[in-house]
Amino acid sequence: MKMSVTYKKLRMEYPEIVSKEQLYKIYHISKRKASYLLENGLIPCQNSGKMTRKYAIALKDVAAFID
Repeated sequence: MKMSVTYKKLRMEYPEIVSKEQLYKIYHISKRKASYLLENGLIPCQNSGKMTRKYAIALKDVAAFID
């Protein structure tokens, strides 16, 4: 599998599974926009159903959405 330059840069800075808080910092967007992207399936994620730290997002999906 060929890794994109964006994915390589993100791997140096973030773990393989990121949270919503890390997601909005990576994209430079608001918390509300990050929630919208996750809740509507635009970025694949796992929803734990908890009140806090609800989403687990694979870093490869974060990089794919950027590219």
